[in-house]
Amino acid sequence: MTRMYTALTDHHQNLSLDEIFSPVLGKLKSVENLLPTWSEDTSPQLKRMARKIISKQGKLIRPGILLLITGHLGYKGKKDIKAAAAIEAIHLASLIHDDIIDGSTTRRGKKTALQIFGPNLSLLLGDFFFIRSLAHSLAIDREKIPSLLTSVTQKMIEGEIEELTHAYDYDLSQAKYFKIIEKKTACLFQATCELACRLGQATNKETEAWKKYGLNLGLVFQVVDDLLDLLGNPSETGKPGFLDLKEGRI
Repeated sequence: MTRMYTALTDHHQNLSLDEIFSPVLGKLKSVENLLPTWSEDTSPQLKRMARKIISKQGKLIRPGILLLITGHLGYKGKKDIKAAAAIEAIHLASLIHDDIIDGSTTRRGKKTALQIFGPNLSLLLGDFFFIRSLAHSLAIDREKIPSLLTSVTQKMIEGEIEELTHAYDYDLSQAKYFKIIEKKTACLFQATCELACRLGQATNKETEAWKKYGLNLGLVFQVVDDLLDLLGNPSETGKPGFLDLKEGRI
């Protein structure tokens, strides 16, 4: 897992995600194939919209983390694939909503939902992914896992609200910055690890250790992303530079 931490946070490392996730590439493919089926029972337009965005999905980092942990814990069932897809659906929803708020037209060099569908339809599409995540989590567990996913979604919303509230706040403290990104980004990494531990029946001590790992990984991930807004090459990051700074996100 140390190799994964290094590769995700150091853009000068030669390790690829395929190398890191090599033990679970088969299951990641199953997650990738499962997500489009979640729009089967919707209207033709919503199905087209959902599949359009799913086809643009990124690195499946959070599902990969979940599957590596469940594998490490010796989990042998199939619920980990559904759980990984539920986590990715929350992530997709948050990206769609973030792009609406930021007015972002590209992400990783590809058109965003905002650019393709406009703000109104994109907002509803993001809501759809949130709802699907919760609905399918009920097939895994009727109580604890849906509760975990609704809780982390609420924290992410709180983090986004706090970030917007502090736009152009030049007195924003380091402590407040970390509290915001903990809610906005790191909590989903933490929930990913906790969900994996629940599936893998980890001990309380193991669960707390993995949750701490997920939280710290998420914090570093967001700090690096924020720095790339200032220092990154747009041709490599896939999005315009100084976007956060222009929006007053210090």
